[in-house]
Amino acid sequence: MTANQTPNQVAAKVLSLLDAVLEREKPEIILVQGDTTTAFAGAFAAFNRKIKIGHIEAVLRSGDALSPFPEELNRRLISQLTTLHFCATGGNKRNLTAEGISEKSIFLCGNTVVDALNSILEKEQPSAKIKKLLDETNGFKRILLTTHRRESFGETMAGNLKTLRDFIEQRTDVCLIFPVHPNPNVKRITEKILANRERIFLLEPLDYVNFCRVNASRVADCVRFGRRSGRSFGFRKTAFILRENTERPEAIESGAAKLVGGNLKKLKFALIGTGGIAQTYAQTFNASDCCRLVAAADVNEDSATAFAEPFDAKVFNDYKTLAENSAIDAAIMSTPPSSHPEIAMYFMRRGVNVLCEKPLCLSVAEAKEMIACADASNVVFTMATKFRYVEDVVKAKPMIDSGVLGDIVQFENAFTARVDMSKR
Repeated sequence: MTANQTPNQVAAKVLSLLDAVLEREKPEIILVQGDTTTAFAGAFAAFNRKIKIGHIEAVLRSGDALSPFPEELNRRLISQLTTLHFCATGGNKRNLTAEGISEKSIFLCGNTVVDALNSILEKEQPSAKIKKLLDETNGFKRILLTTHRRESFGETMAGNLKTLRDFIEQRTDVCLIFPVHPNPNVKRITEKILANRERIFLLEPLDYVNFCRVNASRVADCVRFGRRSGRSFGFRKTAFILRENTERPEAIESGAAKLVGGNLKKLKFALIGTGGIAQTYAQTFNASDCCRLVAAADVNEDSATAFAEPFDAKVFNDYKTLAENSAIDAAIMSTPPSSHPEIAMYFMRRGVNVLCEKPLCLSVAEAKEMIACADASNVVFTMATKFRYVEDVVKAKPMIDSGVLGDIVQFENAFTARVDMSKR
């Protein structure tokens, strides 16, 4: 590996060095996995020597020859050289037959990545260094970040890293673990934006065992940013994919992954209930550069119209019509608390992330049902209360969790002096 090497340089080196191996070993067939330039060069070298080729993870397709670059075109070219195609899903198989590949050469074998994950987790343990990191971050919600695609270099990657940095600074219960790719285009921007920040851990590249162990340690409601949606599916945890498309549509359809484009600043919100508290959200949407209001619903349609007009958002008089006619990432519940469970769970079951105004609901049983629905739907579910980030509350939480105060049977929140809400 050399600094800033191009795909052409990689292909030339692999072709030259692998050719000598093929000449010496004279294999009857070679197996190539994935869509890297190395995989393509290996297949091309074998083809030039009339050696049969088996392609593992065959026929993944994003539909855009330039995204991911150069992987999408690599795998298309490999398919034209391949003798035996080993597919993970029925959708992959259909893609091949649509491209004119004979069914006799296609084998549906499942996802080898998931097989490898299961094997690693059954047999291998993390290194002492990674175990120490996991111990150090115990109690935090962990985000595991991978980002190194060529199409993300420069402004796009910088924007994504800044958004993550700001998110970690605002959320004292979250930490970021980032094994940094050695490519100078990644290392330089990472050092500039993320170095020496609290709860941000920049690591050297991890071997497969340690990467799997860190990946498995993520909490259910946190996500990983990157391209490895197949691995997240194996862990039954959600991945946010920083691209406009993916070669694994099954991951999106199952809820294992969500596309958020090349820029995180595109999250689309709906607001259910446009009464008094809604004005607080109006101020937030006006000031925010990471989300926008696209729809609002209220039984009082005039109220919804007045609220939505400055945002050029759609207006509805009931939440179900809104859900059926709006493409949204998240919904905010600012209706009376008695209605929260029904409305929130309706959106969750549709794969929409939900934020509820306080109080969450009217009983512990309803709260548990809502949490169970969020887990089953694989969505983010939270409640609006900025007091959770206040310094004294942050300090009190570990005391309560530790049990040093005994069993908490009643909690009362009282203001004993004037509170400057603008700083909370």
